[in-house]
Amino acid sequence: MLSASNGGTRPKELWRWQLYTALATAVAALLLATLLWKAWRPEHHLQDLINERFGQEVARTRHWPEECIRLRSPPASADSFLAGIKNDGMPVIIRRAHSIFGDSIKLWRNVSHLLDTHGAAVFSASYFDATDPDERFGITPVEGGRYLQKPYRTSRSLAEVVRFDREDRLLVLEQACLRCPEEDADGGGPRAAEAARNASGPNRTGADGQDDTAGLRWRMFEEWSPPPFLGDLVVRQVNLWLGRLPVGGAGRPKESPTHFSFDENDNLMLQIRGSKVFWLYDAVDAPNLHPQIMQARLKGDPDTDEGRRPGKVDDLLQDNFSPVDPLRPDAARLPRSRHATPMRCELLPGEALYLPAFTWHHVVNYGEASNDSLENGLNIGVNAWFEGDARFRFLFESLMAVLRGTLKDGTRKAESADKLEHLEN
Repeated sequence: MLSASNGGTRPKELWRWQLYTALATAVAALLLATLLWKAWRPEHHLQDLINERFGQEVARTRHWPEECIRLRSPPASADSFLAGIKNDGMPVIIRRAHSIFGDSIKLWRNVSHLLDTHGAAVFSASYFDATDPDERFGITPVEGGRYLQKPYRTSRSLAEVVRFDREDRLLVLEQACLRCPEEDADGGGPRAAEAARNASGPNRTGADGQDDTAGLRWRMFEEWSPPPFLGDLVVRQVNLWLGRLPVGGAGRPKESPTHFSFDENDNLMLQIRGSKVFWLYDAVDAPNLHPQIMQARLKGDPDTDEGRRPGKVDDLLQDNFSPVDPLRPDAARLPRSRHATPMRCELLPGEALYLPAFTWHHVVNYGEASNDSLENGLNIGVNAWFEGDARFRFLFESLMAVLRGTLKDGTRKAESADKLEHLEN
């Protein structure tokens, strides 16, 4: 039997302590249940549940500088990447990174070479009306922030996008997938690439005479090599980003996205031509960024009357969106945002940006000046999404669970199970 004389606890005192602990746990659980119940009620929003004090405490946990740290060269090994970059969980710019994805990708800076080898590859391109003063060439909040407007998409060859040069329109490749998860799953990419190689006709036509865009995209991917310092980390997707954009301060730059979003994978972005300015927030800043789940509208063709009317409502929901705009701050409408300070990273040709998973990002894109009319104004980048750090996954799953109870207009999302299916994965 334990006794007070030997530093133990009497059975009656132990029983009382267990009772008090159980009661305290029950009270805490009740308070948490009450909070979650309020969060799920249509008339409440996340911003009503997180107070000013919490916003200040979140801001104190941030350790990022206001400007990106630049490394002189790529990491020498997987161990140095993990220890010096990935485990720190902070974005960094890597200089002298021209060959980070292999020497073949480095050659894509030569636009004539890029078109000669891959000009027939077809992608889904974003098409914008450049005469619209409210257009910012990205996923943009519309109708007072009730919806997100997604751009009109059209199938165009790489050569068509590169040679597109109209002042009243903008045609760009955004997240143009070279290696896509769905093609990996069924082996369609490699098979299509082999068919394209065996074709006797133009490189857009496969051996069976049918359009072979998947094979041509995969052939572009075959020129890509994973950086050695990624080691055993799994690459999820490889994308091409390309368009003819304003150079420097001439004209409106392309903003992508117009406000903040995040990705669930780590990102390595190589800039080949032009430049990008990233505005970044740490994952822990999420409560201060007033995150929302938004319904999207699909923009119509700018060349038709459909493009001048409100777009069709999309069935899917955007679950990684923040209404905070670093270039047009509005602390009166989004009060907690004043506690969050973004990091600025300017990415130049030949540099790569490492972006940890769940980093909130807003990107402004500029073209590169050139005396060659084919190359002037082009912005070209290639990125790879790979296995990310899951430390912040629980934070975002918790926030999204709270947000999932209501749409901005107070409508229960549970009314449509189809719209929620992608959030459950």
